Formats: sequence, C-alpha cells, structure tokens
Amino acid sequence: MIRHVVITGPESSGKSTLATLLGEQLHWPVVDEVARTLLTASGPVYSREDVIRIGLTQLQHNQQMLMQKGRVVADTDLLTIHIWLEDKFGAADESLIQLWLDHIPDLYLLQTPDMPWQPDPLREDPERRTYLFYRYRSWLDQYACPYLVCDNTVNERLIRSLEAIRQDR
Repeated sequence: MIRHVVITGPESSGKSTLATLLGEQLHWPVVDEVARTLLTASGPVYSREDVIRIGLTQLQHNQQMLMQKGRVVADTDLLTIHIWLEDKFGAADESLIQLWLDHIPDLYLLQTPDMPWQPDPLREDPERRTYLFYRYRSWLDQYACPYLVCDNTVNERLIRSLEAIRQDR
C-alpha cells in the first residue's frame, strides 16, 4: 500500500503544484519544500553545508509527518539534495546517500521539464532542466526506486499519479 509519495524532478517542473493537488484529492498531508523556506530567509547564496542542512531538515519534516499521519505527499526529499550537491559542489554526501536509501518512499513521481519555466529568484538552471531530469532518472534507475514519469499537462499528471497511487491500495 502506498503511504509515502515524493514529487521530484528539475526546477519549475510542477512539483509543488502536483503535491498540492494530490494532497487535496487524496486528503493527505503535504510537506512543502524546506529549501524554499530556508533560502527565502537567507537569500540565494548558499554553501554545501547549507544544502546538507536543508536535506536533513527535509528528511525530518517528511518522516515526522509520515509518523504522525500515516501517509504523506512530500514536495521533495534527499534525492534532490544528492543531485544538488553533485551539480553545484561536485559530489554528493555519502552519509546522506545512506539516509536516502534508508527512507525511499513507496512511490516517486518524477516530473518532466515540459512545463513552462517560471522565473523565481531561487531558481538557477532554466537551460539545464532536461539534463537534470536525466540525473534524477539515473539515480532512480540505479537504485531500482519505484517511480512514475509524469509529463504533459498538470491535469494529466494528476490523473496518472492518482491512478498509480490508488491502484496499489
């Protein structure tokens, strides 16, 4: 039974929108992206240690909600932190990789970068979204994580996601 869903993928691919819609449709709690909150307060300049702290905080929030409510839709998880660390600082953090492997969700919903780019002061890579999508897919494939690729319109993504979650009940 699916109880832990994580929306993942490159920037501006509709993750937050899908997380909100799924939460509403399923009546599940949604854990927002911690990075957005923390970086909005501190600004778009960050260090490797900041990214690791963001990842640990995201994991804590996701796990707390899962334990409290028994099910959760998370806007992101440690997979994003690994890709972020690799991309911006040249290497992921081995201890975070193990934490990620210890907390793989029941289903990832991997968002394709075919949504229009939405400018935002915290977004960095409008030209590299396809490359980053394939980095996500590579990690998911390498570790045989359960995932569904979500593409096309927001409504089509929502319908396919709900079907995947509900068929496993």
